[in-house]
Amino acid sequence: MEIICPLCNGLTTLETRCSHCGGRMGNKGRVQDFYDSYSPYLEMEIRDGLWGNRSGQCCHLYTCNQCGREQEITVIEQKI
Repeated sequence: MEIICPLCNGLTTLETRCSHCGGRMGNKGRVQDFYDSYSPYLEMEIRDGLWGNRSGQCCHLYTCNQCGREQEITVIEQKI
């Protein structure tokens, strides 16, 4: 069995509202992809080890489409 993030793999979507203005928030991808210019190109196992991502969890960056506020949302990875 393989453990994957359902958001990263397009198996599900998560709609959330901004706690500041109530606007719709959009998923910008894994938080680790924004650390530096090379982080999106590293293998996930390496990135998780470098930045201390908890096993079985994937942290995504959501940004409000109205006010621009950012929020990190943790998603539980699933076995397939």
